[in-house]
Amino acid sequence: MMGAARFFDRIVSRYGQETTITPAGGEAFTLRALVQPVRSKAKAATEGAGSGLGQLDVSDTVLLAPADGKLAAGDGVVSDGGKRYRVRRAERIFADEAAYVWALLRPEGEGAPWSS
Repeated sequence: MMGAARFFDRIVSRYGQETTITPAGGEAFTLRALVQPVRSKAKAATEGAGSGLGQLDVSDTVLLAPADGKLAAGDGVVSDGGKRYRVRRAERIFADEAAYVWALLRPEGEGAPWSS
């Protein structure tokens, strides 16, 4: 039986994109990750799931990375297409073991709805 982390690694190696992470005060590194915008349908599914401050916004983007990816709130992210983001929240997801890292990103730069 294939472990969750190994299964996710196979998916990200096939469908992921090269993504550059710049930790606050650290050196940039590259990893393969899935970077997808939060769609309005996903936003509708989360309505009422928290306070107004905790709601997802359609400008949010989700990043899924291998479990050994080191991501933290405040880190900078540049996708394969050159879009810039800031990690708003990151956590390791477990399925009997650390399976992958989930991070919520917000756009940065010109046209971003907010900056941090």
